[in-house]
Order: sequence, then structure tokens, then C-alpha cells
Amino acid sequence: MPTRIHTQVRAASAAALAYLPAISALWIAAVSISAPMAQTHTQTVSVSPSQAESGQPFQVTLSGKSGLCAPIFTRHEVTVDAGVLNLSVMGVSNPAALCAVGEQEHEFHTDFNVPALKAGKYEVAARLLPACSYENPPCMPIRDPVEYGGILEARDSADMSFAIRPKRAAKDKAFELFVFGRNFTCGNEFSNLSFNVSGHSLNVSFTNRPHPEALCPAVLADHGPTFQLPAMASGVYQVFATAMPYCGTTGPCPLALVAPQLSGALTVGDGTVSLQRSIRQGAEEKPGVGMVSLSIDHRLGVRGWWHAAPVSLTGRRQ
Repeated sequence: MPTRIHTQVRAASAAALAYLPAISALWIAAVSISAPMAQTHTQTVSVSPSQAESGQPFQVTLSGKSGLCAPIFTRHEVTVDAGVLNLSVMGVSNPAALCAVGEQEHEFHTDFNVPALKAGKYEVAARLLPACSYENPPCMPIRDPVEYGGILEARDSADMSFAIRPKRAAKDKAFELFVFGRNFTCGNEFSNLSFNVSGHSLNVSFTNRPHPEALCPAVLADHGPTFQLPAMASGVYQVFATAMPYCGTTGPCPLALVAPQLSGALTVGDGTVSLQRSIRQGAEEKPGVGMVSLSIDHRLGVRGWWHAAPVSLTGRRQ
């Protein structure tokens, strides 16, 4: 009798060990960051873009590897807790997909809608959950490792070197995007304009040739290049601007290494709305009619971007 019991126990243990890799492949991340992950910071998943304008809802793409074959994702959830951006999603293998036999890990990509964040840096943690975790009762994982997704930085628009206008554009329609800088004047000449879209990032670049001999009028105005952009799909795009220095050549400076600078969030959707730029983070953006754009010279010690609204002769806002 004891021999039979020991045999059954050994058989059950062998079955559990055989099942362990299949379950482990499903659990690639954790909802919150535990002490071991915070100490090692071994990054196994990532989000793109890794910078976003604070005070504005945005979108990111979570990328990594899992044991799922051409996974189908549902039940996306986003929470923020104590400086941690938590991303969780249910993932199942696509039964119609053909994956190589014996291949253990497959790359995956899935998008999340993130609510507006306060300015600051956030550690990213993500969780890919199996379907059984949403059943009643839910299945219990054999292990729940903590996977680190890097740092996402939410930046205040007042701290950016560049800004964009408009902040919104209609989907499926070509439009103009004006990128202006704090230090640009009428004496700046812009050339070699180019752009590309990568996921939820819109990257623009240009050559900036200053003309210090230029005599600019006393009226402060915004200066910068204007990009002719084609129709874009709906979504929120973080705009990154690269201002290349002028090297005396007709094309871009071949030896220049300039890091792209976050310039604001562009929302592409139904209808075009002219928006005021919020003076302070969290201020409500409202549609403006006939807005006149003014920027305060940073040498005056005034921080931020300011806009003036038209006022009638009665003193009332229009």
C-alpha cells in the first residue's frame, strides 16, 4: 500500500514539473514592482515612446517576448501607483497562426491608452495574464516574476525647448505642423525638413541656420519650421524634434549628433480643433477662435508658453 501511494505522488510531481514551462511562459511581468526588481532593474519589456507630455492622455506600445504564438490581446488595464506605471493585459495564442516548432519565445507588441500623468519619472511594470486568471475562481500562477519595463518620463510643456501647433488634427487629412522654439527669432533659417512616424512617435528634423545680423521687430512672435504632413491614423503621437546645426553644406550636417527633443503631444482624430496651450499643467484646454499666439521671451524670467485671446472694445473675451 505505501508503495502505491509513493508511486502516485511521484507521478503527480512529474506532471506538475512538465506543466511548469507552459505556465511560466505566460507570466512575463507583474502588476507592481517588488524589492528584487527595484534592486536589479533588469529590463525585459519596454514601452515606446518612453517620454510623453504631462497632463495629456497618451498611448504607448508595450513590447517584449513570451511563449505565446502570435498572441491576441484583450482586457488592457492601466494603473499608476507610487511612481509605478502598471500595465496588464490578457494574452492568448492565436489558434490560426503558424509558429516554428520548438521556438520558445516570440516577440509581441500591444498598445495601451494611458491617462494624463503628472510630470515626473515612472517605473514601468507590465503583466501578460492567461485567460484562466479571469475565470471564477481564477487560476493561480506557479510563479509571479517581476519584470522591469524601464523608465517613462512625463514632461511639463514649460520645460520643453520646442512646442507644436496645432495640438489636434483631423484624421485622414493632410495638415501643417508648426514647430517653434524658445530661442528662435526672425533671424533663424530652416531647411532640410524631414519627418517619419514610428508607432506613437512623430519624429521631425530640420537644419537651423541662425543669422545674428538680422534685425527683428520688437513684437515677440513664434518662429520655427512648418512641416507639410500627410493624413495620419487616429491616435496620440508624441512629437520629437531634432534641430541640426548648419555646417555650410546644402544638406544636413553629416557629423552632427543631436538628440531628439520632446515637443508635445499631437492628437489625431475626428475634426480639427484650435486649442490654447495650457499655461499650467492640469489647466483645461479650450477651443479658441482666432487665437493670437504670443511667446514671452525667456530672458524676461517668465516661465512657460503664453497665448492671448482676442478682446472686444467692451473688454469682453470673444
